Amino acid sequence: MLPLSQPSTNRFDYRHYSSEDPLVVDLDASGSTDEDGDEIVAYMWVFEGDDAVIIAPLTHSATVTVPAITVDFQFEDTYDVTLVVQDAREMLSAPLMIEITVPLPEL
Repeated sequence: MLPLSQPSTNRFDYRHYSSEDPLVVDLDASGSTDEDGDEIVAYMWVFEGDDAVIIAPLTHSATVTVPAITVDFQFEDTYDVTLVVQDAREMLSAPLMIEITVPLPEL
């Protein structure tokens, strides 16, 4: 029997790719950790509304196995982005929601 596993602690940073397209944002959850030292195997991203398109890695799902993704927000706005991570023992972290403001594109 495996010892009880503690949930992971999720964390993510974001930065605007303003030099190319100010509506494109990199999200990076590589700062997420697991108290037990278990590997984090899934990053589940939840975006408010239908205005976010994940463009890297190419995927049709908001659940990925890599910590960093690039998102193209379709409109200038403030968006709620939520992250839940899953460790190798299938324990889920508590949801972490961050508000991201996407600026107007420069003309």
